[in-house]
Parts: sequence; C-alpha cells; structure tokens
Amino acid sequence: PACLPILHGRPADALVAAAIHVFVSETMALRRCQPCSAALGAVNPQKGLLRLHCAATAAIAAPRAAVPGKIDADSSSSSSLSPRHHWQRGKQALSHTVSDSRDASIGIQGRIAGCVNVHDLLAVLREIPLPTWSGRNLATSWHRLVRGGVHRRGGGGSPHLQSGHQIRRVEKDLKNEVASQLADELEKRRPRDLEPRELATILWAWAKLRFVRSQLLRSFCAEVHDRMPEFNTRDIANVVYGLGLLHARDKRLLGAVCEHLPSRFAEFGRQELSNIMYGLALNRFSHTSFLDSACGFLAGRVRHLNEQEMANMTYACALLLFRHGSFLESVCDEAAARIYEFKAQGVSNLVYAIGVLRFGHIPLLKAACQHSCGELRAWSEQGIANTVYALGLLGFKHTGFFEAVAASMHDR
Repeated sequence: PACLPILHGRPADALVAAAIHVFVSETMALRRCQPCSAALGAVNPQKGLLRLHCAATAAIAAPRAAVPGKIDADSSSSSSLSPRHHWQRGKQALSHTVSDSRDASIGIQGRIAGCVNVHDLLAVLREIPLPTWSGRNLATSWHRLVRGGVHRRGGGGSPHLQSGHQIRRVEKDLKNEVASQLADELEKRRPRDLEPRELATILWAWAKLRFVRSQLLRSFCAEVHDRMPEFNTRDIANVVYGLGLLHARDKRLLGAVCEHLPSRFAEFGRQELSNIMYGLALNRFSHTSFLDSACGFLAGRVRHLNEQEMANMTYACALLLFRHGSFLESVCDEAAARIYEFKAQGVSNLVYAIGVLRFGHIPLLKAACQHSCGELRAWSEQGIANTVYALGLLGFKHTGFFEAVAASMHDR
C-alpha cells in the first residue's frame, strides 16, 4: 500500500517501486501487493524484472521490506515511511540487483569464452541454467559452437572414435544437442532484447552450422529490418552473408539493406562489402541500384582489394548477371598485373565470372592461363572445368593451358 501514492506519479518511479515491491514480496514469502502487480502487468508483463533470481535474491532481500503488522527496524511503522523513502530504498535495491546480475553474466561469459570444444560448452550448459544467461552469453555460446570441435584439451579426442567419419558424426550430434538447447532458450525471449552485435553473431553462427528454425529466423530478420540504423557495418555484413549461406531469401530485409547501405559505403571495409555482395549473390537477390552504386564506389579502389576480394566480388556480379564496365575493367587490369597473388580458386572464379559476363579482357586471360599451366595439381576438377568453359564462352584459345589441362587428366 505504501507504493500506491507514487503509482500515479512519475512512470519510471512507479514501475521500479512496483517491481521491487512485488519481487520482495515473492522472495520473502510475503503477501503480494495486487495493485503493484497489476501496474507492472499493464506496463510490460515480460520485461524481466520479475524474473531476476539467483544472485539477485540476496540483493533484493537485503533492504528489509515492511511487513504488515510488524515494526520496521528503520522506523516505528511501515505506514510511517513516505512514498519517497520507499522509492529510495527500492532504487537502491534494484541497483544492487542489476549489479549482481551483471557480475553473474560476466562470470558466465568467462566460462563460455574458456570453452575449447563442444564438451566444455555442454558442461557449462548443464551447470548453469540457461534462463540466467544474458544475450551476450547466448551469442558467445553460438560463436564457440561454430569454432569448437569434439576433441578435449591435450588433443587425442575420445579413444573410441576410430575414424574421421565417426568424429564428424559425433561432433555433428553434439553440436545439434547444444544448438537445440540454445535455440529453445532464444524462442522464449524477444529479439528486441538482444543487442545488434548479438543478433548478427547468432545469425552468422546459424549460417556456419547450417542451423535453421524458420520461425526464429523470421523473427530475427524482422528485428534486424526494424533496427537497421543501429547495426554497424560488420554486423550488417555478417547478417547478409549468413542469410546467403542459409539461402534464406528474406526480400524485405535484403531490400532494406540495399536501400540503406549506399549512404554508408565510406564506413565499410573491403571484406565487409565483399561479403555483402557475395551473400546477395548466393540468394540470387539482384538490386540494380545497389549493385551499380557498389561497383561504382569500388571501381576507383580496386588497387586496395586483395585477390580473394576481387575474385569474390566479380563472381558475385556474375551470379547476379550484373555487368558494370568500369568495375570489371579495373578488376581485370589489376588482376592481370597481380596474377601471381591469386590462388587456384581465385583464378578459376575470376575467369569464370568474366566468361559468364562476356567480358573478354585479353591481358587477364593470357596472364591467368600462363600462370596456371604449372599449377594445375592444386586445382579442383570443378575449377578446371569452369575455367575451360569460360574460355570457350569468350572464344579464347591458349594452347599451352589446354595442353596442361589434357596432361593433368591422366592423374585424375
């Protein structure tokens, strides 16, 4: 009842006072204050203030609540305490609760960050209840799940695993078990309670694990769409790249990304733009104005790209059948001069891309063929086939390269 006078006052004061009064009542097994409970429910029934527990319990219980019919140690009667006094005590209690909750989250974070394999992560899951984990804890767990294998510290792994196939099968089963538990917990929470970095990290991890829960994925995509300006360039790139790997063609989100990004090109790193273009290409999501802006922006900056970025961006344009003359000219000129930097996959992707786009750049084609003649042992069959096919599309014949290809077939 002492809370009632301020329930009609400042909203923040009312919410905190009501939350503390209800929680203290539940913690100390006192009679619940119905008006406070109703006020909280009207504001936000799932905000989480009433779900604080564990370390928070001690902090909340420390300031002694006024029990009806008993004398409070700090005053002659609970009814003699002013509403402002209740508010000050409540604010102090909430401050301690949030501090303890944050400390608990940091402790969990340290445990998760120290996990080197799936066994370690499972041990943490079994020891610490998931409802006590923060969004950061969950995001880090997904990230560790991608990076961790099944081997325990000191190498070796489990002695009963006799083959690579068995190891991969056990690893997949364990990762599925952890992923299922983490996803179950995420389904109980609202995406809006996660930070942009946490949303992006989880989406990226789902992509690497090829993990899909359709409804959860849709809710995350909707949240990213609604909070796009809050995301930094790295997080946007991870989201688009992740959706590409999952082949999750969320037109609403991808369209919003393409509309949003041109004004922020100066913020993006080379790898981030490369991942965005490649992610869009994997989903076959072509947005002409974005691609035109991106290629125009990159055309004068090609000399700053590494071989993988040049190859991937050009390959993305090929998958989307988007031909930007000045960008392709700049890439081909730069690649021809730096062909010695390219790995087999990069050469194959680049030649295949300009072949599909019918962009016959003779200096690059000559340089690529000459460079690759003695390197074909490092090439995959698919890479060789794609390169020969692209040269055919362009009507370009390089006898030395074709002879090297023919000779390499004897060893395959």
